[in-house]
Amino acid sequence: STKSDVYSFFTILHSIFKLKSDKYASPYYFPSNDLLIIKNRLKEFDSEVGRRDFLNVFPADMKALASRALSPHESTRPDWNEIKVNAWFQDNLV
Repeated sequence: STKSDVYSFFTILHSIFKLKSDKYASPYYFPSNDLLIIKNRLKEFDSEVGRRDFLNVFPADMKALASRALSPHESTRPDWNEIKVNAWFQDNLV
């Protein structure tokens, strides 16, 4: 659906913004093949602290929009028209 496309778009944006601070450019990089470590790392993203850390890579004027776009509930995600009018996307360099 278009709402799942919005989710995917923001996960890609996250990886792009993450490039500035993480040489692996992914919150899903796992330094080990140990399944327990991987499961625990994935659980971190379900916590409030993990979600806040995930959203910290976004510019300030995008955080609220990114939070809604990355919601597990499709009905709360913005549509493309709302995304296009966000101040960050209005910059001609974007």
